[in-house]
Amino acid sequence: MTLFGRECSRPEGIPEVWHSPLIHAKLAHLTQNEELNSKVLVRTVDTRWNMYFNVLKRGLEFNDILTELCNMAQFNKGSSRSCGSGMHLHKLIISDEEWELLEQLHRLLVGPSMS
Repeated sequence: MTLFGRECSRPEGIPEVWHSPLIHAKLAHLTQNEELNSKVLVRTVDTRWNMYFNVLKRGLEFNDILTELCNMAQFNKGSSRSCGSGMHLHKLIISDEEWELLEQLHRLLVGPSMS
């Protein structure tokens, strides 16, 4: 699949992100600080046509928090504080240009009647 002009595949480590109690706890702590504590990340469900929109919307709401989480040394293998998790979450960081494209896509999907 090509995305943002480059060849892409699903990054390694995604299942570990979804199933890690340590990551869930840290994410809950970060969202609580940003007054997003009642929200969680949304996972896609292939049989629900609108799930990708919901994932996109929530991802945009969590932009700064997700970047902060992915930059934490404890979630990046080989760092001095890495807990031996074997994860490389820094590989999942989305660039500012990519966030802008996602915001544009979201505005397009929302359309004029819902904005």
